[in-house]
Amino acid sequence: MIICSSAAAQSPCGDKLCVVEFNASFNQQNSVEWLGDLTDCKIDRISIDANKTTQQQQVDYGIVVVPTIIIFNDGKEVKRFQANIMMQMEVTKKEVQEEIDEILMDSF
Repeated sequence: MIICSSAAAQSPCGDKLCVVEFNASFNQQNSVEWLGDLTDCKIDRISIDANKTTQQQQVDYGIVVVPTIIIFNDGKEVKRFQANIMMQMEVTKKEVQEEIDEILMDSF
């Protein structure tokens, strides 16, 4: 698992197109398995209960349920997907990839 160390309220990935999964150690069984299969973006995973820095990120990014997937572009949140009441992600890889592709197309 990749852990970002940035606690800033901007993208944990800087100015790149980035998809971040926020999850917690108690919910690892519901991690998004296909996250690494996304293309044309940076991928990051943040465990919100790993340490004080990542706990602060939970607050900074308004994470209320895990997992949560946030797409950042140019340092700003552009799309958010949250898990259902069972803490399982319902969004599909295809839906997230379509958002990424749309962001890329809009940049031209």
